[in-house]
Amino acid sequence: MSILKELLNVYWLRPETALWRALDIETMKDFKVTGRSLDLGCGDGVLSFIRGGGKFDISFDDYQSIGITR
Repeated sequence: MSILKELLNVYWLRPETALWRALDIETMKDFKVTGRSLDLGCGDGVLSFIRGGGKFDISFDDYQSIGITR
């Protein structure tokens, strides 16, 4: 449940994304990353960071640049 909470803190605007990413992490829970890894072409690295035990400060906002662009 704490992983879902971390994901909801990051993806507050899109809770369905947080739920899907939590399911991704649950599916991968038995997969062990040994040594260094590179998250290439898989998004912005948030999923790997949280899966690896990382925690974002509450002030982190994944949507800080949302706005109308013209």
